[in-house]
Amino acid sequence: MNLNRTIALVFAAFLPLAAFAKGQNRKTVVQEMVVDFVENDGAVDEVADVSDNVQATVASPTNEKISEPLPDYSKKQAVVITKCTSVPRGSRFEADILMLHADTKCSYKVYVAGVEVPDGRYSVKCQAVGKKTCKGFIVETDKNGRTKEFPFSFEYAVTEPVAIVTPKESGVLFAGVFNTVDVLVPGFSSSDIKLEVSNAVVLRKPSWFDIKPLIPGRPCIVSVFVRSGDEFLCMCNKEFRTLPFPRPSASLDLATMRFDGGKIDKDSLLAVQKVAAYLDSDLIKEVRYVVLGFNLKLADGKGGLKVLHSDSESFTAPMLKELKKAKPGTTFFVTDVTVKAPDQRVVKLSPMEVVVK
Repeated sequence: MNLNRTIALVFAAFLPLAAFAKGQNRKTVVQEMVVDFVENDGAVDEVADVSDNVQATVASPTNEKISEPLPDYSKKQAVVITKCTSVPRGSRFEADILMLHADTKCSYKVYVAGVEVPDGRYSVKCQAVGKKTCKGFIVETDKNGRTKEFPFSFEYAVTEPVAIVTPKESGVLFAGVFNTVDVLVPGFSSSDIKLEVSNAVVLRKPSWFDIKPLIPGRPCIVSVFVRSGDEFLCMCNKEFRTLPFPRPSASLDLATMRFDGGKIDKDSLLAVQKVAAYLDSDLIKEVRYVVLGFNLKLADGKGGLKVLHSDSESFTAPMLKELKKAKPGTTFFVTDVTVKAPDQRVVKLSPMEVVVK
C-alpha cells in the first residue's frame, strides 16, 4: 500500500461525523474523500471495504446526557478550603484560600470583597442569619512586576444556634445521682462541646455527659457551649427540674417471679430466693438498690411475735425453716428492709405482709 492510500485510509477512519449530520451517505463521502487523495484508479476498488469498516466502528448517537466535566485541578487556579459550610450565629466562619500549583518565583496576595486577606486565612464573625456569598481573587506578581488575577467564590450559611439536650431516662434530673444526658449540636463533634450546669456536678464521658444535681427541688440550668476557633460559643441555656430520688418498694424474688405481698401458695413460698427492692417508676429504669438487711416477723404460737434478722438480702437458715413449717392461713411480715439507694442514701422500706394459701 503506497503512502497516498495510507493517508486516505487514516483520514477516512477519523472522518468527523458532522458531514453525516447533513444527510449524506457515509460510504459516498468516504469514497469522494479518498479519491481526492489517491493517484491511481485501482485504489478506489478497495474504498467500499474501508467505508464499511468505518460504518461499523462509528458509534451511533445516543440520548444520554453528558455530565458536566470536573474541574481541572492540574491547572494553576485559586481554591478555597472550608471546615464547614454552615455555622451558628455568633461564631466565626473560617476558610483557607490558596493558589494551586503556585509558581515559587511569583508572589501572591489574596483579596475578598476588595480587602486583602493576610496569608489567605479568611475569618469573619457571623452576626446575621442567612446565606452568604463571597467573591475575591488572588493576584500573582512575577519577577518582572507583571500581575495576573485568579478569581474565586464561595458560599456558606449562618443558622440560629441549636443544641439538643436530652436526659436518657426522663425529662427531669434526679438529685444525688448521676443522670446520663445526651447533648447534640448539629455540625459539631462531641469533643467540641462543653457543659456548664448550675446546682450540679458534671462529668464528661466519651459521647455523653453525667449530671448529678446537688439540691432536689432547685432547678439545674444546663448551658451548652461549642468551640469556635479560640473561643466558646453559647448555643443554649436549658432549665431542668430536679427531684429527690424515688423511694422503692420491697418484694420477694422467687425462682420465676417477683412477689410484692399478699397471698401465696406454699410451693411458691418455698422457692423464695431473696428480698429485693424495686422502683415502680416510668421515669427511671435499670436502677439497682443494695439490700443491707431485713426482719422476718411471725407468730410464735404464744400470742407474741418471733423476729428473725438477716444482715443481707438472703433468707437465713432459721427463716427458711419457719417458712417450711408454715400452714395455710399463716401470716408473716417482712419488715425493716434497709436499702442503699444509688444516691448513697440508706432508707427503710414499708413492711410487706405475706399470707400462706
